[in-house]
Amino acid sequence: LLSDVLNRIGRPPRVFILHMEQVPLIDATGAGALHQFIEGCSGSGTAVVLAGVQPGPRRVIENLGLRNLPGLHHAADAATARTLARRLLPGGGEEATAQKPE
Repeated sequence: LLSDVLNRIGRPPRVFILHMEQVPLIDATGAGALHQFIEGCSGSGTAVVLAGVQPGPRRVIENLGLRNLPGLHHAADAATARTLARRLLPGGGEEATAQKPE
């Protein structure tokens, strides 16, 4: 579950990339879990980058008002997400933490 991911990591990362390229749809339950995950990350000082969100999930995210949550960023693909993550690190740092859903 998304809500357990940060607990398993230990020290919260500064940036969490959530690869969504292989997610063709998301329902209200999934969007709710995503919302809680993003808020949890934001509360821990972790920025979230959604990478490669397909049109169906993107519509659900937008319709539920999740697109502009504090600490949430969007990238067209994984490479762009990594570049964005580096910019989000203090001083535009060299490293970013990328995670892929199981």
